[in-house]
Amino acid sequence: EYARLVRLERPYLALLAAWAIVGLLVAALARRYFLFLPLGLFLLTCLTPILTGQTSGAHRQVSGAIFGYLYIGLPMAYLVYIKAAEPWGLQFLLVVGLAVALSDVAAFTVGSLLKGPKLAPAVSPGKTWSGAAGNLLGAALGVAILWVAVPEEWTGPGIAALIVAVAVGAVLGDLIESFVKRDFAV
Repeated sequence: EYARLVRLERPYLALLAAWAIVGLLVAALARRYFLFLPLGLFLLTCLTPILTGQTSGAHRQVSGAIFGYLYIGLPMAYLVYIKAAEPWGLQFLLVVGLAVALSDVAAFTVGSLLKGPKLAPAVSPGKTWSGAAGNLLGAALGVAILWVAVPEEWTGPGIAALIVAVAVGAVLGDLIESFVKRDFAV
């Protein structure tokens, strides 16, 4: 869907899809090389117009492939990385997954009920500051519901930071998706 939206040409789409799979494998099996994934994709996408000689519009293709990987492929690889690298990785993913889901529901609910000033009207006209506050409440609720899965070694400030990161990340994710859709008039 993303590739169609940004009109990625076949070589760049193939590279993006293949690198997403490579990222999952590296995250699971060769974690020490994980940090090289974005650089590897950058080099390969930049080599594509050099090797093919097709330089017209190449900067858009390279940019589209890299953005797509950073927005979709790399976060998926991070999920595998967290699960594989940390003894509490599965608990973390469960807690964060529920916190993200409930933050989204609470943002919609609170934002719809309270309305108020718009958060980013040019990008996403429906998002409000009250919805952003609801996002924070939903993230906290998600963590509270799965409190039994929170590892004992996590500190109070660390959990508070996680809640804020989930809330901010959920809002930013929605806004990023919105600006991409607006840019492509979808």
